Amino acid sequence: MSARSPLSGSRTPGPAGADSLAEVASQYSLMLASLPGQPQVESVAPGHGIVEGIQQGALYADLSTSSSTLVRRIDAALRAKGASAIDTPVRGGPDHCRSGQLIILVGGEDEQLESARPVLADLADLAKEIMHVGPFGAGAVAKLVNNACTLVTFRMLSELMSLGVKAASTTRPFSRSSSRGRGEGLPHTFVIPNVVFKHKFDPPGFALNLGREDVGRLTSLGRELNVPMPIANLSGQSAVELVGCGHGGDTSIVFSLQETRAGVVMHDDDADELEI
Repeated sequence: MSARSPLSGSRTPGPAGADSLAEVASQYSLMLASLPGQPQVESVAPGHGIVEGIQQGALYADLSTSSSTLVRRIDAALRAKGASAIDTPVRGGPDHCRSGQLIILVGGEDEQLESARPVLADLADLAKEIMHVGPFGAGAVAKLVNNACTLVTFRMLSELMSLGVKAASTTRPFSRSSSRGRGEGLPHTFVIPNVVFKHKFDPPGFALNLGREDVGRLTSLGRELNVPMPIANLSGQSAVELVGCGHGGDTSIVFSLQETRAGVVMHDDDADELEI
């Protein structure tokens, strides 16, 4: 967690002598949090240190991936203290972070975004764009949709590829034709040939144990809004199956699960051995 006053225009370190989050929150008009997941966000924000100590008029920006229900609860708790929040999750993985290609998805009012923009702009070495996607909560929804798209797309591609490979008895015609067709994109041009075919799942680009949680939050929101999501639910269950077998690493491991289900080999002959 980092903190800085948007009024000062200069970076200020966190208070070395602070004994609690409430004490930190009492000293700053703008706080940014980037935490591993929803449990960690819940442990510091609603009903805990941040809300307990936050100044009236202060702004809390959460770069973590959380459910829209949680961010709304945080917003309500902060408003009751005369403070406010924007949800600012980041889109992209470790490689995007290293190359400065992350995108910050912002949900909140224009005034709040402009207050936080100087600090968010300081993340320019990590992020290439600050994208205002809508009112408060829209950032969290956009992030969950984006992450679920990855898992659902891989699940669908694994089915189509396993059929193509089993019918053609080789991966080459399928992978070459798909990478040159209308479906060209990162899964075809990089993930399938360099990760799936070679079983190079470490380090993970997007961890399946995180993707499973994001799909679960998204389908929960679908139930809340009465939006049927059968494909996303099936994809989520495949993720649960893999994580339960100890494979919570790279999301593209869903292709290996489909290999086992379909009784077909899609990986290269010299790929690392993998047992599902």
